[in-house]
Amino acid sequence: MYLLNVLKIGGWENQACAGAGGACRGSIGEIISMALNAIGSLQGMILAICVSLAVLMVAYGGILLLTSAGNPQAVKKGKDCILWGVVGLVVVIYAYQIISWVFLIIKGQGPELAGTAAGAVSIILNALFGILGLVAVVVVLIGGINMMISTGDPGRIRKSKDTLMWGLIGLVICIFASAIVNFVIGMIAK
Repeated sequence: MYLLNVLKIGGWENQACAGAGGACRGSIGEIISMALNAIGSLQGMILAICVSLAVLMVAYGGILLLTSAGNPQAVKKGKDCILWGVVGLVVVIYAYQIISWVFLIIKGQGPELAGTAAGAVSIILNALFGILGLVAVVVVLIGGINMMISTGDPGRIRKSKDTLMWGLIGLVICIFASAIVNFVIGMIAK
């Protein structure tokens, strides 16, 4: 049973609000729902700020790489900025997703398969495919960065192209695997 269904206390309305022309809501569940909606809005603003900062950090790292003129310290600083910007972006996106799942479950709007074995398998596999997809995106970014700093060396360019290709192949496999698993679980659950 979901948390809000437990907290509704039999649907009793707060009598103090009845005289206010219905300006306020009465059940504890509705109050918690409004609080969660407010927190969700705040969460969205925080996400936008964090993603913007991570993208700016990656862009700054790219500028440092492009303007390094072969200076090893500037190249290292640029790579570090890009790496930590991407790590920050991954952490923020996953934190946002986890918080969103928790809010949905608390609100009682979880997946149809919640509490079933198929639902558990779906959640676990979707999380796994999401992590693998982000790893594939990071591999593509690494390949792109290595191509930018290859300085025309044919061996490094070839290695960078291979990294890009395998990262993209991994990303496509993750997307299709997730779609197939969700389709199969959806068909089994019916």
